[in-house]
Amino acid sequence: MTRKITPNEGFTIIELMVVMIIVGVLVSLAIPGFFRTKERAFDKEARITLDLIVAGEKMYRARISSYYPSSGNVSNESDIENNLQLDLSFSDWSYRIDSVSSGVNFNATAARNGPPDWSRQWLINASGVSSCASTCGTSCVPNVCPS
Repeated sequence: MTRKITPNEGFTIIELMVVMIIVGVLVSLAIPGFFRTKERAFDKEARITLDLIVAGEKMYRARISSYYPSSGNVSNESDIENNLQLDLSFSDWSYRIDSVSSGVNFNATAARNGPPDWSRQWLINASGVSSCASTCGTSCVPNVCPS
């Protein structure tokens, strides 16, 4: 009885190294895009919530005849939730509402709770005009505020 000799099957170490290098390059190209996409989703969350705050403010004004708060500012999210009947508890943003002209107008701000190099604020007023401003100075990731 004779044994048939078969060649060893499998990959050489060189082939495995080439595959690992290619995977590493692809991952290094994909990670920045992933973080930028993730931050864009956070921006949409802030803008939608600020739109909800504007709607809540309009309903509050219809009941009370002035925007909330009637003077000063409020950054306590539970006060905002109770007075404007919103739910801000599961958010990656901190919200603040500033009274302008004794309840005739307001400015609402969403500040990002996250990595310092992605710090930014979204602002909106009673007329619904919104804008983004970076707050991280020179350490910002390029184009922190989307265009």
